[in-house]
Amino acid sequence: MKKFYGGLLAAAFLGFGTVQAQTLQANKTQLAFGNATEIAPVTQQVVISNPLNYSVNVTGIRFFTTYGAPAFSVNQTLPLSIPAGGSQTLTVTFSPLHNIAHNSEMVIETDSHGGHLSVDLTGQGKYSKSYYNNSENKSEEQLKVALKGIVSNPYTSFSYDAARDKMYMEVDNWKTNGRGASVNTLECVYTGRVAAGYTSRSNIFSNFNINAEHTFPQGKFGSSSPMVSDMHHLFPTDEAANNSRSSYPFGIATTPYRNDQINTPSHLGNNNLYEPRDQQKGATARAMLYFVIRYQDYQGFFVPQEAILKTWNKQFAPTPIDVKRNNDIQARQQNRNPFVDYPQLADRINNFVSPSAALPSYELYQTPVVNYGHIPAGNFTYNYVLVNNGNQTMNFTNPTLSNTSILSFASGSGSNFSIAPGEAYTLKINLNLGSANDSVSEMLTLGSNIPGKTSLSVPVYANKNKVSGPLSAGKNVDAAIFNLFPNPVGEELTIARGNQFGKGAYNLEILDAMGRTVRKTTASGDISTVNVTELKRGAYFIRINSGNEVVIRKFIKL
Repeated sequence: MKKFYGGLLAAAFLGFGTVQAQTLQANKTQLAFGNATEIAPVTQQVVISNPLNYSVNVTGIRFFTTYGAPAFSVNQTLPLSIPAGGSQTLTVTFSPLHNIAHNSEMVIETDSHGGHLSVDLTGQGKYSKSYYNNSENKSEEQLKVALKGIVSNPYTSFSYDAARDKMYMEVDNWKTNGRGASVNTLECVYTGRVAAGYTSRSNIFSNFNINAEHTFPQGKFGSSSPMVSDMHHLFPTDEAANNSRSSYPFGIATTPYRNDQINTPSHLGNNNLYEPRDQQKGATARAMLYFVIRYQDYQGFFVPQEAILKTWNKQFAPTPIDVKRNNDIQARQQNRNPFVDYPQLADRINNFVSPSAALPSYELYQTPVVNYGHIPAGNFTYNYVLVNNGNQTMNFTNPTLSNTSILSFASGSGSNFSIAPGEAYTLKINLNLGSANDSVSEMLTLGSNIPGKTSLSVPVYANKNKVSGPLSAGKNVDAAIFNLFPNPVGEELTIARGNQFGKGAYNLEILDAMGRTVRKTTASGDISTVNVTELKRGAYFIRINSGNEVVIRKFIKL
């Protein structure tokens, strides 16, 4: 459920008189979408209204990911201007990739004097294929057990000869599987060599040198049934390429390649790793994931490959040919490969072999700066929004404001608080500005249980580009020039320009620890952001040059 803190949006704050400005308002605090599938999304509408006496821009609409992918979205061009007294209807879509309960937030980011607002989002993801009903709302070890049960029963086991007959003459035969060949035709999954005109399993082996590849090598499980004939990990291959792959594990092959005239465009590397061609990487990965879920990791063969196989599963999506093959195999041996139907299931299993549990995640969204903007004398409240997009409860302690003569927490805010996964918290901060000429540059601090972020410091600004004198003339000038937030940083670094740095455009340059330039850009706003996701972990310096002044600050990339 949605959590509310800090009183009503329109409330006056104690002892500070009448509130002059707040922020936008939503006619719903929660959008409950009910059930939706990956092919049948559901929409809900929310009306965002502007009760203020000035126009407000929606500068961003922030959604959060579920297992790395967004489940909620809105089709809206930004920035979106909402005039004073006006409103705008947003249509939010719930299109889940996972058959789990979703609980998340939508943050409406604005340029108002009162900050942002959040709307709670809930919905139950379902899969359109009822075959996977028993996997609903499960992850990690529970999901592994559920998938094993699903793919194990019902199941029809064939002899190895019978399975190959079905592969060569039906499932992988372009004449019968819908790929349009006029004669029996199939393709080696490793080399792409096409064999056309064969008449039987024995004929394709003796005359066309085609054999069956056990993606999980049969030598690892003693050629035992039912593994030896399970078509979900059997593929037609050139006999020479099959022999060259042998029982080598999969991975990124290094040069010089071995037997390359046999394998190309697949490769056997000098590092004894076999790398299938791109057209087969996804299918190979999903066959291996299926095998260890359905059976086990014989002789520890799978574990060293798990990371690259998960990567290939993501990078190379199932093709219509893969889907058709899955359908055709089910029609014969009665079970499906879950990772062909829903590759994203692998994201919910941290460890395919050992007991699986999700790694603790502390993903915090927070408004980077409390910025009231340019305001006249009066009383104002700012909504400081935090969202927990991790899987651990976040605890925050001792909220503190650096100047309590002009700043205070609204009634109901200012105490210790916790945010459960998927929930938001709005901390309301009151400002009593005595004069329109006053410039505010203060700090909000919070303690937390977030590893590496046990103390959070957030700049609080108002009228912050009103420069009272030249840079060299002020007191505590260095502290007032600009702030970086957060620091350390994982994705987006916010640069908040301080009072003494002027209000014109400035050049921004990121340097690595050796002093080499890795990024250049130009900024002009009081608040600017730079995406540093692609930077490697380590120490960096940011240099800001206004033309008259140059300042350098250090930050850490996580």
